[in-house]
Amino acid sequence: MLVGTLAAVPVTRDTGREASSGGSTPTAPPLAAGGPGAFRVECPLVRQAHIDPIVAPGKWSDHLHDLFGNTSITSASTYLSMLSGATDCSASGDTAGYWSPALLASDGTVVRPERAIFYYRNRPVGPGTTPFPRDFRMVAGGDHAFPDAYWTCDGEQDLALATRQHHIPDCGPGGRVKLHVFFPSCWDGERLDSADHRGHVAYGLGEDGQPDGTNPVTCPPSHPVAIPQLDFRVLYPVAGGDGYRLADGAIVPHADFWNTWQQSQLEAWVQRCLWNGVACRLASGEV
Repeated sequence: MLVGTLAAVPVTRDTGREASSGGSTPTAPPLAAGGPGAFRVECPLVRQAHIDPIVAPGKWSDHLHDLFGNTSITSASTYLSMLSGATDCSASGDTAGYWSPALLASDGTVVRPERAIFYYRNRPVGPGTTPFPRDFRMVAGGDHAFPDAYWTCDGEQDLALATRQHHIPDCGPGGRVKLHVFFPSCWDGERLDSADHRGHVAYGLGEDGQPDGTNPVTCPPSHPVAIPQLDFRVLYPVAGGDGYRLADGAIVPHADFWNTWQQSQLEAWVQRCLWNGVACRLASGEV
């Protein structure tokens, strides 16, 4: 749970002049509070559409997506057009794009999600977390991604391995099902994207030296740069259970992230919360 509070960061529009190279990123000092930091952004659904400007730019996506964050997003969006777009998220500088496959009931009915919450954390904890560069893109989750992509019921312990489910659970009368995707938090320090939208990032390593998407302690030599750990969650107003599936035909979820934040605002949140080891809270409610 995020227990801190933080005054809003004034919003200034990014010009995007440094987008071609990803722009410069600040260098973090040692953690002032000596521990993990976090902030979270809450976003309502923008719309549901066959849009995926990372995997299918300028084209009709082969499956329906739930889109959150930037309200201007289309299949033909560019970094500059996204910077000029608006947002309905709780952080007014968060004009980034977030999306995941839509959830379908057994009869094909499309479920409209209640909301999404995106947690940004400094895991692995260390002397500095590099903010996502401008125009940075990545995809995470999908087949074979469990337990870094999974399902729970609302009200369950979100991070405990024991409550993570490979399949869409039946949450019972009045229950609500929740989608989770942990994105990798280590970067090669060079590429803003890769051919499969995954190879430029990697999960950090746990104390046993094995990949650990939840609580990594270090980054692998191949991807030595720590970036914010993005914990992607979507809450649905249905109990789930047999027959529910994602629009891509999968059960284990995947998700996409495109960093089109107003860059100065992203850097401000990273510096104030992650670099200082502070749990900052941007929105009311818990997901």
